[in-house]
Amino acid sequence: MLFFHLADLHIGKTLHGFPLGADQEFALAQVLAAVAAEKPAAVILAGDIYDRAAPPAEAVSIADRFLTALARTGTSVLLIAGNHDSPERLGFGGRIMAASRVYIEAQYEGRLRRVALADEWGEVAFYLLPWLRPGMTRRFFPQENITTTEDAVRAVLEREGFTGPARRVLAAHQLVGLDGWDPLRADSERVPLNEERVDIALFAPFTYTALGHLHRAQAVSERVRYAGSLLPYSFGETDRGKKGFLAVELGPPGEAPRVTERPLEPRRPLHVISGTFARLARPETAAEVGDAYLKVTLTDEDFVDDALNRLRSFFPHVAVLQYVNARTQAPAEIYDPPAGETPLALFQSFFRAQNGADLNEAQTEIIRALLAAAEAAPDGEAEPDTDKEATGAAAEMNGAAGEAEA
Repeated sequence: MLFFHLADLHIGKTLHGFPLGADQEFALAQVLAAVAAEKPAAVILAGDIYDRAAPPAEAVSIADRFLTALARTGTSVLLIAGNHDSPERLGFGGRIMAASRVYIEAQYEGRLRRVALADEWGEVAFYLLPWLRPGMTRRFFPQENITTTEDAVRAVLEREGFTGPARRVLAAHQLVGLDGWDPLRADSERVPLNEERVDIALFAPFTYTALGHLHRAQAVSERVRYAGSLLPYSFGETDRGKKGFLAVELGPPGEAPRVTERPLEPRRPLHVISGTFARLARPETAAEVGDAYLKVTLTDEDFVDDALNRLRSFFPHVAVLQYVNARTQAPAEIYDPPAGETPLALFQSFFRAQNGADLNEAQTEIIRALLAAAEAAPDGEAEPDTDKEATGAAAEMNGAAGEAEA
């Protein structure tokens, strides 16, 4: 039996202000093409269908179109809620959709939902376990002392007993681990406070456990896997290879599942570029980078006026702009000046902290002249030309800095 394992669609997500709806539909269209070509018995969607509990209207429309198209292929759709989903919104219309073999389990109601499918070797039982926390389960187990997420998952699974077919598949949305192994995280994950890992040993009754929640595809074991997110949702994921889904094939009872990664082509990839403004803001660089979402790191020592908008004339999808230079890399320290420090020495220390370099000779003379003029002015009064003099001095100081760099 062949089935597809997807997770963490996060429909409705934005990337630093850029809506990703078109990108998500582009990826989901490839999933639909694979379903039409390979005709899997089921498609598992292991939680976080939406990016937030109250998704925007466009996100709901995208999900509706995708699920409708999946149902028309004749495959069974097995969908659970993740921690980003609202059980009430996700579960709306679930009973009607079950008639089209779209099975939605939005919240635990005392028993696991079970969907039975069959192939030439007999029945495969699929169990649906939505996002679970201790408080969601205590009312169903009044005699149990449920204090941790692992307690909750253990109580839920032990209640089922698991008699019957030897081949079982579980869809779940939890943080799963084992001693000596830490799951690989992505910085696009919003981790719930005080999240607790669930011991992998609890999933021993299952031939395969299809997990959602972590955005990096990874195997906890041969039979327990995370599919990862549909798309890279942060620039920290640009070096992790292509995103996609898992194709899982079950053989006869007793055989381990065969799992294949299926990459998806992004509509617009994520890239990170770095350099001076003059080197990056060129048609040649724009041609090399292409139409990607960009994180741009400028290495100019001076801030570039209106840099973001000027860069977007070459790269329309600059999402993040940052500077890395001597100023930004200088360690932040609280300066406690020694008693008797002169005003000139104080300004020199301030300039060094802000710019990562010392005043040059020309700049020092300008500051010395300004300080002398300030000291000569009567207390509480400014000389008539002080403002004009300060403005001219600032311009002269910038010119002196430019000459020093040249």
